[in-house]
Amino acid sequence: MAKVYISGKITGLEQQEAFDIFEKAEIEIKELGGTPINPMKLEHKENSNWYDYMEKDLSALLRCDGIYILDNWGSSRGARIERAVAMELGLSIVYQEAVSNFPTKNKEGFTDREEIKHGTWYKYK
Repeated sequence: MAKVYISGKITGLEQQEAFDIFEKAEIEIKELGGTPINPMKLEHKENSNWYDYMEKDLSALLRCDGIYILDNWGSSRGARIERAVAMELGLSIVYQEAVSNFPTKNKEGFTDREEIKHGTWYKYK
């Protein structure tokens, strides 16, 4: 099963709000057949600063097969960096907005969710 890193805004949100957003993304990734890697659940040192968090999070991203970009990514410096790293590495990239807006069937008779589940995720080269 593909390991999929969740990328989105955390800084500036209430902790519970951010946790709920990332929890929802975990469920969505599991529904697509992936194994979610949630940066909010990584073990971080007490009193870590933003750079410490990014170091740990980017290390986790490097061990993943893909990245799941949350809707709020554009307003997050960290998520923009994670997306750029994923693009440069050629990881599979799925945008949360695209998943929630998929049509029910495509011309081949599959739902786009089924296509993602079977490994045809959008990929930057």
